[in-house]
Amino acid sequence: MSNNTQVETLKKSIPFIAIPLVNVLFSPKAFFENKKGNFKKRYDFIFIILLNFIVTYFISNQLLKSEALMNNLKDFEFSESLIRVIKIIVTFGSVIPLLFSVVFTSIVLLIALKISKIKLNFEKTFYIIFLAQLPLIISKLTLLIPGVAQDGINTLRITGFGYAFQNISDNLFLITFFNEIDLFVIWSYFLIGLGISILGNVSIKRAAIVSGSLWLLSAVVLSTIKLIY
Repeated sequence: MSNNTQVETLKKSIPFIAIPLVNVLFSPKAFFENKKGNFKKRYDFIFIILLNFIVTYFISNQLLKSEALMNNLKDFEFSESLIRVIKIIVTFGSVIPLLFSVVFTSIVLLIALKISKIKLNFEKTFYIIFLAQLPLIISKLTLLIPGVAQDGINTLRITGFGYAFQNISDNLFLITFFNEIDLFVIWSYFLIGLGISILGNVSIKRAAIVSGSLWLLSAVVLSTIKLIY
C-alpha cells in the first residue's frame, strides 16, 4: 500500500480529529480553498470546543495551585472533591464566554463586511471567527509556564508586547493595548483576513484592511474596559 493510500485510509477512519484543523493552522490557504467547495463545519466546531475544554482544564489545575490564589483563600478549606468539582465547572463553563465572544465578534465583523461591500453571510462569518479561536485557545497554554500564572487568569500573555511594556510604563490602557500585539492574536486575525479573502472572493488587501480594523477596534475596546474596571 502506498503512503498516499495509507493517509487517505487514515483520514476516512478518523473523520474529524486533528487532520483538518492542523491544516487551518499550518496550511490555512489550502484549508479555506477546500472549504469553498466543501463547506462542512460540524466536526470543526466539535474539535475546537473539545480542545478548549482540555486546555481550560489544565489551566484551571495550574491556577488553583498558584501562590497568589492560595494566599487569597488561605482562610478557606477545600477538599479534593470540591476542587475537582470547581475544575469541572470552570472547564465546561468556559464554552459560554467562548461562544459569546464568537457571536459578538461575528456580528461586528458582519457589519464591517457590509460597510466594505464584501459579500459574506453570517454562517461563513461565524465559521471564520470560530476557526480563528484556535490560536487563542492554544495561547492559553503559556499560563502553564512556571511563574506566568502566579497572578491569576488575567496575567499578561508572555507572547505579547504588553508583557515587556509593563516594565517601561504603568499606563494600564497602553499595557493592555500592547498586549494585543501578540503572536497568537496576530495569528488569529491573519486567519480571519485569509478566510474573508478566500470565502468572500475578495483581494487579500481588502480582507486585511477589514481584519486589521477589527483588531484595532478590539484592542481599543479591551484597553478602555481594562482602564475603567
